[in-house]
Amino acid sequence: MTNAYRLTGELLEELRRCAACEVVVGIKTLDVERHRRYTGRPLGPVLRNISAPVSAGVKTLFETVLIPGLNGPEDVEGAAKSLRENLGGAILMVDPLIPVLGASWRRPTEDELRDATESEEICGCEDPYRG
Repeated sequence: MTNAYRLTGELLEELRRCAACEVVVGIKTLDVERHRRYTGRPLGPVLRNISAPVSAGVKTLFETVLIPGLNGPEDVEGAAKSLRENLGGAILMVDPLIPVLGASWRRPTEDELRDATESEEICGCEDPYRG
């Protein structure tokens, strides 16, 4: 699991040689300001590196965490659409935030999670958690 902030060529080569290996790239949001607010880091390096494992031939999945107040169904749909358009066939998994004690973010409701995954399906992406 990586946020794609920093992926080295050496690591990608090692992963490429490992037939059983896969990378899960976590995407919080594609909005520059919201990304910085949540992670404290710039989004640019993530966007530059997001295609690196795919380009290196490494099996790559993408994951986003639904965080009410940070990214909603429209953000999930935008991320899924961007992945589909730029990295054909990319799979985007949507997980609910499980907040830790004292966190300012809350867990999404079942309806919010359903809205986000339905938006994802509209984009033509898959949710491997659904049966």
